[in-house]
Amino acid sequence: MGELGERFGAEHTYYNLRNAADAIKLLCINMPEFKDYLLESEENGIGYQVLQGGVDFSYEDLILPFGERDLVIVPVLSGSGEGGGQV
Repeated sequence: MGELGERFGAEHTYYNLRNAADAIKLLCINMPEFKDYLLESEENGIGYQVLQGGVDFSYEDLILPFGERDLVIVPVLSGSGEGGGQV
């Protein structure tokens, strides 16, 4: 969502992923500039939440098996809310 989606595409399809961390790893492998952008964003006070079905993943949840619903990566300003699921 947001600038992340505008720069790198709003939708990506991957199959047979074990967890949300695998999805993020594949995005970073397929688009090395994606990883760089995430790191630069963090330096500028922007984190990201990973959501599935409206439920946000905590950092620890990123390695848990997940269902077939779409994952959504949403930018959030650091310090706003709980910060669960930040990458």
